[in-house]
Amino acid sequence: MRAFGDLKAWLRRRPVLYRLARVAASILRLVLAMPGSLRYALVCWRARRRGNRAPAAPVGGAPREVAMLVISEVHYDPRAERSARTLARAGYRVKVLHPNLSGLPGGAPAPDWGAGISFRTLPASAGDFIFRYPYVLGSRFLEAALEERPFAFHCHDLSTSVVGLEAARAAGAVCICDFREWYAENVSWDAVRERYRAHPWYARAAYRWAERRVLREADAVLTVCDSIAAGLRRTCPGGAPVHVIRNLPPSPAGPVEPGEDLRKRIGVD
Repeated sequence: MRAFGDLKAWLRRRPVLYRLARVAASILRLVLAMPGSLRYALVCWRARRRGNRAPAAPVGGAPREVAMLVISEVHYDPRAERSARTLARAGYRVKVLHPNLSGLPGGAPAPDWGAGISFRTLPASAGDFIFRYPYVLGSRFLEAALEERPFAFHCHDLSTSVVGLEAARAAGAVCICDFREWYAENVSWDAVRERYRAHPWYARAAYRWAERRVLREADAVLTVCDSIAAGLRRTCPGGAPVHVIRNLPPSPAGPVEPGEDLRKRIGVD
């Protein structure tokens, strides 16, 4: 760690070398990503060769199933929880597929989100793809999703949306994608400068490709605010409808008056 810190300090004092190091790191990331991307393409090809399967149909009035794809620690994901609870109240059975990010063998005990909601914890490696280019392809996550035969896939964030589209195509299922943020217009952490900066070109290109594909192929897209919704509509005019569901928890404090101290109202320092 100390050697890495010394290297960062050395590069900060040499802008030209720093830029060259960034180019070299970008090329290295692209090379290292090739095996994973090829494996993902192979899984997609095999799924398409098998052809569409009929989705799991309700039997005797049984509720229809939704497979929810999440890259997060589900114990601390209130948007996924509210989505699952809403679907369960509407009569759907929800299965949440998520990687084991807890660090515990087999994962942490599943949270209790109420009746009709179950969890399938995947190996940690299933979620590793979010941390490296191209960030939106995960062959192990796709293999797990292909084992499900739900009425619909509900994909949380762009990191699961491309996987969900492929799985929905194979199952003949509906696909809903929930964009919690606008990936292509976000930022990346620069470990050398120790600050956020605009995405490197290859990351932004991957995100834009994924967003356009989602907007072309998803049955509907959700996002968290009007400005992101407007930007997504400009990205792909004529694509899937984009609906705004704001990421706001219920507040027992009631409305806040102009000039009122919000911290005092809700009891935090």
